[in-house]
Amino acid sequence: MKKYILLFGILTVFSCVSSRENSNFKELETPQKVNFTNDSLRNYIVTNIDTISYRFNNIVYLKRNDTIYKVVSKKEIVEPCEKLLVNNQYKLKLKSTRPKMILNYLDIHGRVMYKKEVVFFERGSGILWDLYITPYLRGLCYQND
Repeated sequence: MKKYILLFGILTVFSCVSSRENSNFKELETPQKVNFTNDSLRNYIVTNIDTISYRFNNIVYLKRNDTIYKVVSKKEIVEPCEKLLVNNQYKLKLKSTRPKMILNYLDIHGRVMYKKEVVFFERGSGILWDLYITPYLRGLCYQND
């Protein structure tokens, strides 16, 4: 009987921890161009495209000056499509998904929920610890004005 009580206690603790962890996420909305009117178009070079790490999302690494931006886009088929190509330059408007009120970035979980999937921030040489969205990328296609 003690074994069953102990097992029930352990399962209860794990279920509470996992539900609390998932409750921190707010689903990001699909980016619309009307929400990016205050931002200016800037040139970015595609350095890498990751279609394997996430089931529902693509990750596109963009470079501007010496900084690398990690951008998420939903995996989808878009017609007509101007395919993104590595080492090509594109005009985009990016928006950060990192919370604005954070004073110490080590205090936050480096992840956001996008299209029902947790996407992690990434640290590395030249990569900003953030995740960006843009209405100019749909799937692996560039959507010009």
